[in-house]
Amino acid sequence: MHFKLKIALVLLLLLANALFFGCLSQYRFSTQEEGIAFNSDYQPIKQVIYSYRDLKSINVVGELSNEDSSDVMNTALLVQQVFIANNVSVNVIFKSINKENENLDYCLSLDQNSKLNSSECVSLINERFAVIIKTPSSAFDNSVLLEKNKVTLNAKNSSSLMNSAMLLLRSVFPNTQQALADIKRNVASKQTGVFN
Repeated sequence: MHFKLKIALVLLLLLANALFFGCLSQYRFSTQEEGIAFNSDYQPIKQVIYSYRDLKSINVVGELSNEDSSDVMNTALLVQQVFIANNVSVNVIFKSINKENENLDYCLSLDQNSKLNSSECVSLINERFAVIIKTPSSAFDNSVLLEKNKVTLNAKNSSSLMNSAMLLLRSVFPNTQQALADIKRNVASKQTGVFN
């Protein structure tokens, strides 16, 4: 008799735990893909992602830290190339935030080829839809936050950042792998050198 009571109690605790922690989700809509959480308060995940297919122009914003930020730059350029391959106009913006005081150190728009002050930077980023790529940090969860006017990629490390970007791109554009192969082929065909 005690054995059945113990099993019932364990099952009840497991159910209560699942209900309790399930209700504490910070987002209305959430799903996991390859260890990356896709979250949205705006609309269901698939609906938000499908809406991104209609974008005509975007900003890709790499948020750099004082550390090596090559992973953010590479991810930003990857996102830029896939959106361009799908006929979306892209402006890449890199901004550096001082970790100590959270102030903007600098902001550079590749489209305008100019350094911007803080208000110009914020204004430019908010002009159109933005894909925000944050410098990986152990403080982050591996996640993609989907909003009406922006997507934010957070990752614990470089490989998770690139994986998040690829999952997002493949979800928005099913032709991502082909687009990347075409870009690689195009670059290879234009390379010239002594040994070619």
